[in-house]
Amino acid sequence: MISDSSSFKHLPYKQQLALKYKGKLAPLVKKFPVLFTCFSDKTLAGNIPDVLKKTGFECHSIVSSDNTQVSKNLFTNLDKGYLALLQYQPPPGRGSLVTMLKGLSLILPDEYLERVIPLMIAQPSLKKQQEIFQILGNYNVRYALFLSPNAGVERNYEELFEGLTGICGLMKNLPVAPEAKKAPGPDTGQTEKYQSLIAIAEKAMTERKYQEAIDAFSIAINIGSNYELLIERGDAYYSLMDYLHALKDYREAALLKKSSAEPYAKVGLCCFSMLKTKKGKKDLKDVQRIVLMGLTNLESATSTITRMEEELGQNETMLKDPYRNVVKALAEIDSDDLGFVQGAGEQVDGLTRAVLEKTGSVNCLDSSTNLDFRINRATLLARQGEYSMAEKIFRLVAKEDPTKAGPVFNNFANELNKAKEHGRAFMIFVELMQYDLGNEGKQVVIENLKQTGLILARNFREEGDYKKAKSAYKKVMSYRPKKREFVLCEMAMMDLELQNQAGAASRLTEALYINPKLTLAEEFAEYGDLANLAKEIIKKIKEAFFGEDIR
Repeated sequence: MISDSSSFKHLPYKQQLALKYKGKLAPLVKKFPVLFTCFSDKTLAGNIPDVLKKTGFECHSIVSSDNTQVSKNLFTNLDKGYLALLQYQPPPGRGSLVTMLKGLSLILPDEYLERVIPLMIAQPSLKKQQEIFQILGNYNVRYALFLSPNAGVERNYEELFEGLTGICGLMKNLPVAPEAKKAPGPDTGQTEKYQSLIAIAEKAMTERKYQEAIDAFSIAINIGSNYELLIERGDAYYSLMDYLHALKDYREAALLKKSSAEPYAKVGLCCFSMLKTKKGKKDLKDVQRIVLMGLTNLESATSTITRMEEELGQNETMLKDPYRNVVKALAEIDSDDLGFVQGAGEQVDGLTRAVLEKTGSVNCLDSSTNLDFRINRATLLARQGEYSMAEKIFRLVAKEDPTKAGPVFNNFANELNKAKEHGRAFMIFVELMQYDLGNEGKQVVIENLKQTGLILARNFREEGDYKKAKSAYKKVMSYRPKKREFVLCEMAMMDLELQNQAGAASRLTEALYINPKLTLAEEFAEYGDLANLAKEIIKKIKEAFFGEDIR
């Protein structure tokens, strides 16, 4: 708190603070008259810059936790020679102060980062502070300030200004800020670092370190933006399921290169991927808007490719590459989403048939053809009822890369289920259990196998083929699926249909041993014919344990 001996304690608190520290910070203001501030904390952002201005600084301030925005502004202001006070706290999984400094260190001269003062809301031990300073020192950042968490704003203000006062003396040996100048582009002496940064980003992409790639791409884009970098950063955002940022990059790329179909196709892909995150949400207008945006961009992609074909002539490259992203986007579409927009299903069906025809000469049985393209095209073939060719492609892919077997066959079987080809889907799931799927993948397949097997067995019962129904149930039970008590209920219902009361009782007894609260479950309500039988079984179980007089 401000000392009681202050002759200006009757003034508003922020004004007191400014008057107290104006003289103390005067040497720093003289050396660095312009201060760039960035706060992620809105409370600090709403007050600190005002006090700093009253002490004599000219402040350029932003409030942001967005890596791209913070990096861009930090680069620009450091390049102009300004001092920077940085309280940066990105959302979880969206980079860090260290990754940002790492990227900037590849582009900016060492002395630039000496003018960065990180501000952290933390109270680390002395040992931890030493570790933090060691990490920051790797990027030539010499100073840092710490504010006590949950200590109240007035205490935090005092800590900040006392910290700046201490830094003031330490900074006296820093070189005077250079004259403001235009940020360098890759053709003004920064080519080597620019290319190095891109190489780092692309290496991170291959290693699936997508946030590191985004950080590096962002700084490179700030130096010299171009179509390829926007597409690649968009791909990194897409891989993190950050579809809004990916959309922004793809759309900006489309403006830079209107003759390319790729950004339109990837906007479409983003839209239909985004819909999968909207499951359970009932914002009908939002879903309709996304579907329409996706379809509009896919139409733009295909019409752009058509124009390219007319201008350049058809050849193998034209057939393989431009349609790859369109095929991927179409394969991503969930038919359930299309019901929200009138005519969307027919539009997608027409697009799918046209794209399959355009890519018909691509040999998807050739291992040299792009793997993802082959998988996605086979998915579209399955949706069009061309199951034999789709299965050939999927089997070849699984043979070439067994790690793809799980997702490939699981998706194929799901497409078969949508087409009511439950028998074929069931056999695919059974076959899939022979592969090494990992525990999580195995559980997904078992659940899909169970649901498909139950549908298939009911269909057999409706047809009067109880032998096949029993075989399907037994196969499902052999994998010990979750909630298998309801599979036993299905089998008990089949026994009742066959007038096999003893068999039904045996199945239901086993189900009750697995789940004693079975009759209380909502799912049990659909087995009305088993309710009385369950009461009798429960009564007999109680009598067996507690005697015949039990009521």
